[in-house]
Amino acid sequence: TQSTWAADWRTLLRCERFHDSATSMAFTASFVPNTGNSLVAVAADEGVRLFSMDSMRCVQHFPELFTSFCDGIKFIVSPTVPTAPGEHLLLARGCELLDLEGFSVASKANSVVLYKLGVPSSAERPFTLTEVRRFQHSEYNANSYLMRISCNGFYVFAPSVNGEVFIWSLASGELCAILRDHEEREVRDVLAHPTRPLLFTAGDDCKIHVYGPASAQRP
Repeated sequence: TQSTWAADWRTLLRCERFHDSATSMAFTASFVPNTGNSLVAVAADEGVRLFSMDSMRCVQHFPELFTSFCDGIKFIVSPTVPTAPGEHLLLARGCELLDLEGFSVASKANSVVLYKLGVPSSAERPFTLTEVRRFQHSEYNANSYLMRISCNGFYVFAPSVNGEVFIWSLASGELCAILRDHEEREVRDVLAHPTRPLLFTAGDDCKIHVYGPASAQRP
């Protein structure tokens, strides 16, 4: 839905639904950069849908990015991954279908995927979504909904269901570190500080951890 609020942000003036009869579950929404907030990307079902804020309709669908659900997307900016005019970096994560051992294990490994979303220069041309890099590891188990990824432009931070946070190099895809300070439960959110070398993690163990450089002194 698109909502319009009064200046006090307490009174709802208008609410309009997107015209979409296909989406079953929508998880994360983010405005497409440099479009004047006229386009919104939504992690919906097993892929990503693009909606126009002007027509309130889906203008393009990128299906089957994951075999179960795509529940997290994030537009990022990085000096290490070049983009052409009209291209934007998009990180996506999701869940895979449980299809083995009595429908309790997924045959496809979990991953975080870096894409380039291409915005066309004219309405007659389609949007494009091109895979740049896939971040995977044999120990990375993240087959649970609503686990938020993060990126500071240089590293990808991805939580797991085992209380771990995996850190990959955005430029090379190399696994740099695994943080194991949470108990063996889902880590729900990871947040990189926008201006300071700090990383925040929050999990189902009811704990929030803050990480910084090893040489930094506490105030």
